[in-house]
Amino acid sequence: MLIRRYDPERDYESMTAAWSAHGWTAPPREALPRIGLVARTSQGNEFLAYLGLYAEGDGGTFGVVDWAIRNPAADADLSDHALRGLFTQIERIAEAKGIRFLYSITANDKWGTKLKSMGMVKSEGGVTAYVKQINDNRNQIDFMVDGGN
Repeated sequence: MLIRRYDPERDYESMTAAWSAHGWTAPPREALPRIGLVARTSQGNEFLAYLGLYAEGDGGTFGVVDWAIRNPAADADLSDHALRGLFTQIERIAEAKGIRFLYSITANDKWGTKLKSMGMVKSEGGVTAYVKQINDNRNQIDFMVDGGN
């Protein structure tokens, strides 16, 4: 398995296909964190998973792990191993940036279980998320709205 920095030109199409296969709307490229990692098979030809980290900004010690996606067509054990490897690398990047706390939000119980298995603790229940698009006349927030608005 190869883990490397996310490259929109090389990876976004594969990620969009994975989001679609899960029945989800892919986020626009500009919504993804600047820090993102991709896992591919050792040959580099099959996309396995992606994980991003929002850690830019004011130099705070809080980072957000987000946009986890695995390729549902890939071997489940291999893609789960890839997500675990991505999380480990995200932790190392966060630590190097002085991040002391990692936070993640999910409505997906399986991902929540994986996060707990990687040392995260459930911190909130019954949360409702909100999003607002700023300074753009195009409506691009459909990827964040689940119909229960």
